[in-house]
Amino acid sequence: NIAPEELLHADDSFLNISFELIQNRQYELAKILYDFSDKYIRKYSTEDLRLRILLNRAQTYKWLNQNDQCIKIIESEDWSASGDLFKLASYSLLDKYHEASEIMRNIGNNDKVINKSFYKDWPIFRIFRNSPEFKKTYFDIYKEEFEITEEHKREIQN
Repeated sequence: NIAPEELLHADDSFLNISFELIQNRQYELAKILYDFSDKYIRKYSTEDLRLRILLNRAQTYKWLNQNDQCIKIIESEDWSASGDLFKLASYSLLDKYHEASEIMRNIGNNDKVINKSFYKDWPIFRIFRNSPEFKKTYFDIYKEEFEITEEHKREIQN
């Protein structure tokens, strides 16, 4: 039996390593890790961590152009009781930009839920942040234009 603090450490390590693979566009390897965790890991240290891993697994499939599997993973979960951050991420991956924008508005300028830099950096928002809905909502919340970088432009081309 694993002690709770050991489980938390193991989960954090798994999340960090697998997320780094996504950031580095090593999607096939990330998919292998996430599929392994889905098949063999039955207990997570926290519900928050379980949902982060589930969303990262879904986005890995999206970036591998296996959108049906991405949708299947997201729809396997009832997001209604989860926090706004998880709802925002799931709507973003499902290309439900109107709903995602509504959640952005609910969150507003609340750094405790999501820091504005996360919108720029998180791969999960890769396509959403290039949409007109995102840009308008971002401007309404932060009173500044969202800056599309060359990296953001390359993201949606790949």
